[in-house]
Amino acid sequence: MPTIDEWTGREARALRLALRLSVRDFANRLGIGARTVSNWEAGQTSIRPRPEMQAVLDTALSRASDDERSRFDRERGDVDTGTAVGSLALLDSDEPLPDDLALRVAQEWRAAEPPQLREMRAGRRIGVGLANAVRERADELRRLDDVIGGEALQDLVLRELQATVTTVREASYTASTGQQLLAALADLCQIAGWVSSDAGLHEQAERCYLAGVSAAHEANEPAVAANLLSCLAYQKSNVGDRREAVLLAQAAVKGLDGAQAPGARALMWDRVAWTNATVGDPAGTTRALGEAEEAFADHSMANAPEWLYWVTADELQVMAGRCHVVLRQPERAEPLLTAAIGRYDATHVRELALYESWLAETYVQAGEIEQAAATASNVADRAATVASERLAERVRDLVTVLAPYRALPAVREWEQHAEAHRLARHVR
Repeated sequence: MPTIDEWTGREARALRLALRLSVRDFANRLGIGARTVSNWEAGQTSIRPRPEMQAVLDTALSRASDDERSRFDRERGDVDTGTAVGSLALLDSDEPLPDDLALRVAQEWRAAEPPQLREMRAGRRIGVGLANAVRERADELRRLDDVIGGEALQDLVLRELQATVTTVREASYTASTGQQLLAALADLCQIAGWVSSDAGLHEQAERCYLAGVSAAHEANEPAVAANLLSCLAYQKSNVGDRREAVLLAQAAVKGLDGAQAPGARALMWDRVAWTNATVGDPAGTTRALGEAEEAFADHSMANAPEWLYWVTADELQVMAGRCHVVLRQPERAEPLLTAAIGRYDATHVRELALYESWLAETYVQAGEIEQAAATASNVADRAATVASERLAERVRDLVTVLAPYRALPAVREWEQHAEAHRLARHVR
């Protein structure tokens, strides 16, 4: 067992991750505030543990399982060699995110060699520990996507993906470890596809999604494969063949047959609903939304895979609202969107702005044009702070939707607002 002479934020973060504790739960164990832990881990606060806190940390490490100690060693090593991203601890904090977070994260990930390549260069036989590390890094990137747009994140994700592809192709490992590596690769393919799509790189996104489906099948991860297919269906419904999108979304649901994954089933049906809405099928949309709601009723985060962390009742409510907007049913869409947006995490700027854009369109359909223009202005303000082509496109959509009402001062003011943020340049 490692001996810790002095517990710094580096070791504390490594232990927290090894024990799979949130910042808040870890802080409760130490008897200090969550904000203090976040700042400590990020290197922003220099604190010397009190003897009683030191004893708690030592005891937690001594009681850790062999797997947790191994993970602790790996996390400490990653931080020592500069590969861990200390600023990610800020994502668990209630504090506002710093303006330069994207730049800092990008610099830290680019400056460090991925552990996959470092292990290979050391001539080691790859073990399941590295496969787990890759999946944990994928989870970090997925959560980072909540607060950083695809344009800022996609090169980092693709770098991680390429390192994993190299490991799968060239490293030495057992069949069991190979299966875990392929599962991690499929996870990274999904994130790479998602951020590429968000950056407007749709062909690249499709390649990532399809490669991920193959990896997930080989890894015997049907739910992951279904998620990748449904992500591709979602993209095609927005920028491709919508009929093909419906077929892909339905294939994703069928791919879950036999899998005990109610949360995944809810997500897949949600995307079936969306693709049906985009082709103008209200009956198919209503049926799929009902299936999603029924599946989610059996969903438990306790047994859910990490990639489903964001699937909540509010997210299903937002999707239902968006479907009603596409089907031009504003009286059904407005209460759903308003309620969910009111509860939404303000640090998830891109999603919040996207959802508000659909609310603005709802107001247009309901004839509430001034309310639509005011909401659209909020969308433009948020869009100006995050690098997302998908969000910029939604702003341009709103310019088009509101264009027939330019005679109204509120709409002219909104258009000037969008122009000021340089978000409407492709429309006017």
